[in-house]
Amino acid sequence: MRKIPTFLVVGGGVIGASIAYYLSETFPNQVVLCEKSSPPGIGATAMSGGLIRMNHTQFPLIDMSWKSYQVYKEIGSSCGFQQTGFGLIIHKTYAREVEKAVLYMKESGIPVMVLNKKEVSKYNPFLSIGDDEFLVYEPISGFADPKKTALYFINKAKENGLRLYEGTKVDDFIISNGEIVGVRTNIGPLHAKNIILCGNIWTKKLLKQINCSIPLYSKRIGLMFLHSHPSFTKQMLTVIDDTLGTYYRPVFPNRLFVGLKTEQTNHQTPIYDIPNLSEIHQTYDLISKRFPGIKPSQVAGGRISFDSYTPDQFPIVGKIATYQNLFIATGFNGGGFKIAPAIGHWFVSYFTNEQKENHPFNIDRFSSGQVLTRDIAYAHM
Repeated sequence: MRKIPTFLVVGGGVIGASIAYYLSETFPNQVVLCEKSSPPGIGATAMSGGLIRMNHTQFPLIDMSWKSYQVYKEIGSSCGFQQTGFGLIIHKTYAREVEKAVLYMKESGIPVMVLNKKEVSKYNPFLSIGDDEFLVYEPISGFADPKKTALYFINKAKENGLRLYEGTKVDDFIISNGEIVGVRTNIGPLHAKNIILCGNIWTKKLLKQINCSIPLYSKRIGLMFLHSHPSFTKQMLTVIDDTLGTYYRPVFPNRLFVGLKTEQTNHQTPIYDIPNLSEIHQTYDLISKRFPGIKPSQVAGGRISFDSYTPDQFPIVGKIATYQNLFIATGFNGGGFKIAPAIGHWFVSYFTNEQKENHPFNIDRFSSGQVLTRDIAYAHM
């Protein structure tokens, strides 16, 4: 009879993959991962832009991003890391917020500088910002490939004895004597001592089976592609444009990747969809303000999916109080990739008793009325 594993991770995107990998390093042959499709799944990981940057709206997220950066830098090509440099475009209205962020980052050892319009042209001659804007520049940052990263973590975990179940959908929990001892799936029951839910918006539906409500909603997200000349792409930074409310990065060798401007929540579109003409036009109008030479004929299509969001725009991570062995890591509000390794590390520290407290992003903040607030307030981030 096979021994009951210590951990069952539900969800094979980059968050679940990271957690499974780091747990398997400390607890070899004791981790199971189930994914209802084929890793890296069909949720946010498959759609993510893979931005790697440290600038954020809360100091703990800066710390987590910086810790995760060390991992991405170390594994390099295995996760598709490209050090393009990262820029956050901010209106000068938020100058005081920029000062707070830059000071904290510098004190943390993160290379960062603030560039004006003239200085930006030295780093990216094609990017146009206004006289009333800054670009907060991180020279060591960039982007990576989320799907490649998730598969890297899973394959490394397999070397540590990870058992992977593909095409395995979790439908309910198995409860015995008031404790969760496993899950019911389409292939039969799976038992484990601890269960960690990383299944994006599907986690909300699953928790309803045990009368646990989480404030999670889905949001339509999408990408638009533009053809570009290789010389343009080569000099392109990875950018979050807080003024315009979008982001963009190069896709080597000759495309530009732009976040679609869309605000639709709790949508019922298919998991994978295509952008409509209005979304394409709106996004093109935005990006042409930054790159005046771009033509409509350069539009090269796009795709639509979703991610899960929380009311305070911060993730839900940690133990669920109702059951001592039930954990959650979801609701990353479009920003899970950049902190995925740090999330994996936290679970290891918790289960090895290095970290005895629940995660600061735990779900109890909503029931206690202590929702998180931003340390740094920008327009859209």
